[in-house]
Amino acid sequence: MAQRKIYVASSWRNVFYPEVVARLREAGHDVYDFRNPPSGDPGFKWSSVSEDYMEWSPEQYRDMLQHPKAERQFHNDIEAMEACDTCVLVLPCGRSAHTEAGWFAGRGKLTIAYIPERQEPELMYKLFNKVCCTIDELTETLKLKDTDKLSKCYEALFEEDGLVMTVADFPSRDIAEELIDLHDVKGAEFVRLLKQIASHGEFKPLENEPKIYFTGGERGDDFPNLLDAAHKAVGLGYKVYILPNPKGIRTADFIFERKGVIGLYDLKTIQGKASVSNRLTESIGQTNRVLLNMTTDYNARLLASDIKSFFEKSRDAIEVLIFKGNKAISIKRGLVQNSAFNRLFRKLYEK
Repeated sequence: MAQRKIYVASSWRNVFYPEVVARLREAGHDVYDFRNPPSGDPGFKWSSVSEDYMEWSPEQYRDMLQHPKAERQFHNDIEAMEACDTCVLVLPCGRSAHTEAGWFAGRGKLTIAYIPERQEPELMYKLFNKVCCTIDELTETLKLKDTDKLSKCYEALFEEDGLVMTVADFPSRDIAEELIDLHDVKGAEFVRLLKQIASHGEFKPLENEPKIYFTGGERGDDFPNLLDAAHKAVGLGYKVYILPNPKGIRTADFIFERKGVIGLYDLKTIQGKASVSNRLTESIGQTNRVLLNMTTDYNARLLASDIKSFFEKSRDAIEVLIFKGNKAISIKRGLVQNSAFNRLFRKLYEK
């Protein structure tokens, strides 16, 4: 059975929530419980900020989003969301839970709605991978190893002139054209196109490398660096696609896929002690995820500053993934915005 890191999105008033958390843990999954977060903080309620929160004006509500208690729980939740590969939305629930589920779907992560009792119908649940109506159906669904078997409902069929085709049946275009299109799409469409590129027929396993795929052709001077980073990624459980670099097109270097989660990465091999900041800046406009393959000692304090500066310059940046030795350190915007980021980063980087 596939073991998953699951974020259960729901409401404090939902009576089905405790059973869902318990059953998923019994099945061996790593489950984030927002009512009892691992930080040890009590689960967040607006009443802990102010007893009269239901009387707030829109302006007061906006201001209270910056309250220290709200900030702390937001960072707890967003870091858990970043770490999880699956979301289970347990109905009935409110706006926050639906926002969280929408975030998961937009990131291309496995998203399931669990509806154990009658609810008002909602069309846009077609964005999710599956709707389950019993706890047994939910646990059985999560046993699937191949998340491609859980294609989103809206991807299932398209009809044109009486011809019905699944997404997989559409003829592949030139891979260079698809790489160009990545610059113009976001959210679920970006993830769909990224998966389509990874399944392109031009990709073949590299010789003696069953988890590294390559389109062939000329291998440039940077290929040894690409291969070094690819080997490290495979050791960390990723399937790796080395992207071609068509002339005149700014493209990233890799597609990484692991446990159904897929991402586009631009490689920066750090070999000297010069500022990483300029190397990160080169990736702005190219992709929203950067891989730093550290092949030299680098000052942790300076590296933290460079990464923070990168997120400030690039509003679209999602992640800086660092390979240091045989470990990976994932730095995302939520962590960078934490007031204790420098200290937390040094702890991660230096241990």
